[in-house]
Amino acid sequence: MTRRSSPSVVAGILLGLTIAVGTCAAANADVIKMKYEVVSSVEQLKMPEPDGASSAVPVEVQDVGRKAKSEPTSTKAEETFVLGTNMLSSYKTENEETQYDFKNKRIRLVDNKTKTYVDVSLYPVIGFRDAEMQNRMLLSKVLEQSKVNIPAEMFDAFSISSDLGVMPPGDAKEPEIEIVEKDNTITFKHGGKTVTEVTFSDTALDDTFANTYGKAILYKCKIHPLVWKQIQARKKIIDKLSFAAPRLPGAIEHISLKLLSTTRDTSDIKIPDDYKRKFDSTSPLYTLQEKVILPNKPIVMPTKEAAVAEAKQLIKDKQYVDAFLTMIEYSLATGDGASDAIRTIREEIGDNVTISRIATLLTPKTEEDAKEFLEEFDEIEKVVHKKGYVIEIFKGNLAQSINEPADKMFLKALHANPLITGAYKDLGESYESQWQMDLAWDCFDIARTLCPTHPLLKNVEDMERILQERHPEYF
Repeated sequence: MTRRSSPSVVAGILLGLTIAVGTCAAANADVIKMKYEVVSSVEQLKMPEPDGASSAVPVEVQDVGRKAKSEPTSTKAEETFVLGTNMLSSYKTENEETQYDFKNKRIRLVDNKTKTYVDVSLYPVIGFRDAEMQNRMLLSKVLEQSKVNIPAEMFDAFSISSDLGVMPPGDAKEPEIEIVEKDNTITFKHGGKTVTEVTFSDTALDDTFANTYGKAILYKCKIHPLVWKQIQARKKIIDKLSFAAPRLPGAIEHISLKLLSTTRDTSDIKIPDDYKRKFDSTSPLYTLQEKVILPNKPIVMPTKEAAVAEAKQLIKDKQYVDAFLTMIEYSLATGDGASDAIRTIREEIGDNVTISRIATLLTPKTEEDAKEFLEEFDEIEKVVHKKGYVIEIFKGNLAQSINEPADKMFLKALHANPLITGAYKDLGESYESQWQMDLAWDCFDIARTLCPTHPLLKNVEDMERILQERHPEYF
C-alpha cells in the first residue's frame, strides 16, 4: 500500500493539462532522444562476524560485506535513450547500441563499428527476474529462520523487488511506501529511508512515448515496481532520478540520472540493411546457430517419404534398431507423429528385443531405475550402426527426470543432426532449469526456425504466455 504526504489536487489537474499539451507537441515526432548523465557510487555494507547460528547459511552469504572487493567511489558516464513506437534504443557510445523491439519481443545488440548485430529474445530478461525473485524470497526465509544478522538492504522483500523490478509471487502484502510531493519532485520512502527521488521536467509525453519510456525505466533502472507505477503515471520526461540498488556481495549502489538534452526527429530505430547478424562464438550453440539460422544454403526438412525409404533400406540391411530410430528421428524433427508409417516399419521389423526394451527404458518408475536405464542405453548405443545419436536424446530425457546434467547428451545428438527440432526444445528446458535463460531461448529460437508449428513448442508458448500475464509491463 502507499501513503501520501502533502497531496496536491491542483498539481494533479495541472498535470492533466500539461499531458494534453505534450500530446499535441509530440504528434509529429517519430522518435524522442534523451541524453542523461549517469553517476554511480558504491557503499559497502558492514556485516557482523559469523556466529554459531550462521553455520547453516551458505558461505557466500556469511562472507557478504567482509570479502567485498573495493570499488571506485564514483563513476560518471552519459547514456542516450531513443523512444519510438514499441521500440527503444539506448547507447553510451555511438559504436554500441541496444535496441528493444517490444512488438516482436526481441533485443538487438548492435555494433556500428563492425556493422554487425546480435538478435536475441526478450523473454530471458524477465524469465530470469521471475525465477530469481522466487529464489531470493526462499533464501530470505532461510536466513530469517537461521536468525542470521543480514542487512535489510540485501534480502528483505522490498529490496529484492527493487533490484529485480518484479513483485513477489502470490498474494504477498504490498510494502508501505510514503510519497512526498513538492513542486515537480516526488520522494519515495520505505522504512523511513528515501529509496527513490524523481524530479520531472515540464515536457509531457503522449501515451505511445510514455509507454516506451516506462519500459526504459524498467529495463535500465532498479526501482520498486510500485514506485515505477507512480512514475509511469506522470507521463513526463524525467529531469532527475536517483535510487539505491542492492549489489551482491554486500554493497549498495547509489545511482543518479540527470537530463542533459532532449531532441525530436523523424529517424527510425532499426537495423541498417547492410548490417550482418552474428552469434556469440563462445556459446555451446554457436555452430548450430550458424548452420540453422544462417545456413549457406536453404534448410530442407526431412519428409515422411524419405524417412520411410531410409528405414526400409536399413531393414534390408538388417539394421533393425536403426530403422526404428530413423522414424523416431523424423517425428522429433518435424512434429509429425507419423503413427501409420511408424506402425508399418515396426511391422516390417517384426519382433525385436532391443526395440521393445527401449520402450521400457523410456518410462522408469524410480530414480534408481533411471540411473540403471541410462547405463543400459549406453550399451544399446554401442551396437547401433547409424542412429546412435538419437539414443542420446533418450538419455538426455532420462537425465533430466532425475536432475542430472543432460546438456552434453542433447548437444551430441544435435551436432550429429542439427534438424531435430524436439531436441532443441529439450535442451532449452535443460538450460532453463539451470537458469541459463539466454541459452534456453537461443535453443527455442533455433527450434522455431526449423519448425515453428512443432507440437512440442507448445510448452514454450505456454511459458512465454505466463511470463506476459505475470509481467505485462515488460512487453
